Amino acid sequence: MITDYFESNFPEATAFIEAVWNAEAACETQTAATLPGMGEKAPACFAKLGTLPSRLYRVGCCAWGCRGGDHTVEYIVGRAVTSSLSAVRLMRFGYYDAAIGLVRNITEIANLLYLFDSDATALREWQNLDPIARRRSFSALEVRRRLVAARGGALFDQGQYSLLCEVGTHVSPRTRPQAHNIRNRPTLGAVLQPVGLFLALNELAAAVTAVAAGAFRLRGLPKEAKGRLMTAMRELFATIGGVSLQPMQEDWKTLRAALDGDPEADQITYLTASSGQAFSRSSMRSKGFWALRAAM
Repeated sequence: MITDYFESNFPEATAFIEAVWNAEAACETQTAATLPGMGEKAPACFAKLGTLPSRLYRVGCCAWGCRGGDHTVEYIVGRAVTSSLSAVRLMRFGYYDAAIGLVRNITEIANLLYLFDSDATALREWQNLDPIARRRSFSALEVRRRLVAARGGALFDQGQYSLLCEVGTHVSPRTRPQAHNIRNRPTLGAVLQPVGLFLALNELAAAVTAVAAGAFRLRGLPKEAKGRLMTAMRELFATIGGVSLQPMQEDWKTLRAALDGDPEADQITYLTASSGQAFSRSSMRSKGFWALRAAM
């Protein structure tokens, strides 16, 4: 039954939009105040997410020199940059699932660029196919299959991609929006949740690093620009923390036990301490991703 309280007090029209904006602004302020205290890696990761995308921005708009041609690689990189900047905004507003949805798109770009680098004919084939044939031959699944044949694996494999889809894109009977908290309580965003922030930062950093690797190999940059891009890649990679996307149920059990059942206990301290390694699943990264890191 609709109650008189909600009918008389819940805003609508532009008043509702403005109320949401106010809540988002409060969440952004709280996030900005909290982030510096979230251990060593998370603040560094956030800062480096301003450096590598800045350099990719310059790749995308030919600030480091224009090679001419169709600019296909530059435009693809530009799409990844705008998605990454949007994801940063969303996570500051507490929309972690939506940020993960954009990360999923960025991982598709990373795998595609990795395929173009692995197969000299793939880029031209991708450009020349009609839309229906291109969607069939270069679907996310088909790109991963081709990378298995060409490189032994994708940068982001089926397991990682499925998790990104489940959290950020596709709904399922298990969907609980923005439930990155010890009670698994769904929210509608604009609420700071440290686990969600850790998660979104780490997944975005991994995806952006992988895109940069493709841009580095395909773009034909001047030597100095390549060096600056490689340095930013290595620095961002080094800040990726252990809280990664994975089935969370067992980890929440671990966290609840560690905090002695107190939902108000300091999750940030636990997650940034060595005792929090049980919560880490960095092994969820694909073999292709670690191979990329070894090549940096």
